[in-house]
Amino acid sequence: MADISLLLSIGSVSQFTKNQIVFMQNDIGKNMYIVLKGEFGVYIDSFSDFPIRVAGIKQGSFFGEMSVIDNSPRSATIISEDESTALVVEREKFVLLLEKAPDIAASMMETLRNRAESTAKAVREAGKEAAELPPLFKKVQYRDAKSSMAFMTALAKRVREMNTLLCAPKGSDYLSELLAEALEENSPKHSKSTAPEILAELPAQSVSDKVLPSALLQLLPEGYIPFNINDENDNRFKLNIRKFICPFCAAEVSAPVPVFSSLSLKSVEMDGRAIYNHFDILRYTNIVCSNCNYTDAYQEFGKPVFEIQKDSIIGNQFKNVENFIGFSMENSHSLDETIKSYYLNLACLKRTTNDPMRFAKAWIRLYWLYGDHGSTEFAKQSAVKAGEFYGMYLAQSGDNISVKDKMQLNAILGELAFTLDDKEKSVQYYKESLAIGRDRNDEFFKLCLRRYSNLK
Repeated sequence: MADISLLLSIGSVSQFTKNQIVFMQNDIGKNMYIVLKGEFGVYIDSFSDFPIRVAGIKQGSFFGEMSVIDNSPRSATIISEDESTALVVEREKFVLLLEKAPDIAASMMETLRNRAESTAKAVREAGKEAAELPPLFKKVQYRDAKSSMAFMTALAKRVREMNTLLCAPKGSDYLSELLAEALEENSPKHSKSTAPEILAELPAQSVSDKVLPSALLQLLPEGYIPFNINDENDNRFKLNIRKFICPFCAAEVSAPVPVFSSLSLKSVEMDGRAIYNHFDILRYTNIVCSNCNYTDAYQEFGKPVFEIQKDSIIGNQFKNVENFIGFSMENSHSLDETIKSYYLNLACLKRTTNDPMRFAKAWIRLYWLYGDHGSTEFAKQSAVKAGEFYGMYLAQSGDNISVKDKMQLNAILGELAFTLDDKEKSVQYYKESLAIGRDRNDEFFKLCLRRYSNLK
């Protein structure tokens, strides 16, 4: 590694406590990091949005360089797993780092080249065509900062393209299709599709109401009886305070989020649910804006809401919801508080997005919560809704998602159908999952085959 005094003249040193989130997947990236001490975990969102650890980054290594190189969103969540120290290099000084520390530049070039080759190999193993890297990229050699930056930018583009191709359906010219879609969206003729009628079924207040004095009670399903179950564990060590900007009212929100690096993953069920050792209700934490009560899952809260039509909303539709402020750092959290947050989340989603997957994930969590606590009727109601939205997403996006995700969607729908006592439909969904993944024969394929055999 380059001399530490040289590095300090380029970047600044930051200390990270154990389990501190450095940045989250899909955040906008402005800095890269060189690890000076400790270890950082690399987490990616699984299909059910529960982060899964895929790698560790130790002293002398680096992370965050891709977003600095090509100005793209973060591809993973990074969490400090020890008392750690890293050198933070801002985008504006990145070229200076390449110029002053050629050994680091060469290491980054080698890392990106290996990543480009490994993703291309994965594409070919999936039965798709991926051209070999041009001879120019086969040999990594540092010459100067400018050429190194050009080299890494081209490699970063190659990695992104291979990742996109890896997720595309076999036999499709997916990159060309994406380009055609982008051109179509920017044409004057383009008009956005309206939300399906199913979205209109969600409970909501009239937009003429300026306040909602009893809104939360109206959002709960008819016949709901409080569970009066509290989680009395001391959960403070499982939470991190993180700052967000509310996408609805633009207020700064400080809210606790789960520390997933402190959890031990036990298994992932066929309906996508991640099961942890010492599981508690905090795994279902939603973020609630303390100013306006806008509510969303922690993975989504704070992202820009491009689809919201604020001019159609009179007053603040989420303000003054009675007796509900979301999760806090207190030791006691109630099951009723958790369930209420999901109904408020659904009401918020109705006003901000047409994405059926967002609705599906909220409904399936309600299904899990009700099922865990013996509320069979509400569990089935939630399962029906989750199935409708997952099915809608599959119909809309099935051609543009990976084979693994397509298999997972059919497995989820199969499990929901089984919950609703429709064994025939459940078998059909698993049969479809196996047909989609017949060329893979990986562990998930084997799980689907086992489940299909048991259902038959």
